[in-house]
Amino acid sequence: MQIGERSPVYLIAKVPPEVAISELIGDCIEIYLMPDKEHPETGFQFVINSSGALWDARHPLDKFLDLSWNSSARTVIKIEKDRWIVKIANPMAEVSLTPGQERKANFYRSHVVDEGQTYLCWSPVLRENHFTPERFGTLIIQKKQD
Repeated sequence: MQIGERSPVYLIAKVPPEVAISELIGDCIEIYLMPDKEHPETGFQFVINSSGALWDARHPLDKFLDLSWNSSARTVIKIEKDRWIVKIANPMAEVSLTPGQERKANFYRSHVVDEGQTYLCWSPVLRENHFTPERFGTLIIQKKQD
């Protein structure tokens, strides 16, 4: 994912908190993957800040957030003069995704501006709560081409 940034020198990266509050971790992206078609409110959340720090959690059916879940995801951040690039690698099986599926997902960009936050997202949920799976877009997991 590439994030355009006029002045990357002003990116703010803080240590991830114990809860998913993007205001506490600075400039970041959030990824929601909802692999269960029967229960689209269950799934996984990843937050990666501009220094590459990763926060992850699972959204199980029986409670809002499982902070004890930890992925094996790895992140790489590259800062360029007009953008920052985020790469995240995680085994698809760990987040219950397989090639050929269509599943709910969303992607956010949180940006610190003058002591506040601005948000952009791939599939607008039209409310303050980012975790709104019924408003997420559809992600198509392509099969690897030979």
